Amino acid sequence: MTNPRSWVLFGAYTSHLDHLIEMGVLGHGAVIWSMWDGYLAEPSGARLTAQLASVGIPLIHHHTSGHASPADLRRLVERINPRMLVPIHTDAPHRYTKALGRPATPHPDGTWWSV
Repeated sequence: MTNPRSWVLFGAYTSHLDHLIEMGVLGHGAVIWSMWDGYLAEPSGARLTAQLASVGIPLIHHHTSGHASPADLRRLVERINPRMLVPIHTDAPHRYTKALGRPATPHPDGTWWSV
């Protein structure tokens, strides 16, 4: 945990943003918004956008819609050959190991782990 520039932080909890900014975790990074951009027009989205802008943290919008099939996920994993698979946005993380043909390690939302 000594090199924040190599971290990837996944989460959907803007309530922790103040703390992350105070700790300096986001100082050299960016926030990627992967949800529908209409949410950014709502009060909570406007607060998030303003807060990030006030400290110079870029907000990158990159949204995809739909859900990948197990075959698509398997092809993706085969091509990028990651060191670790962490299932997210799923009701069945326990099924990833079998579906993707390699170990997957689920972690509950809001937890930290070493990579």
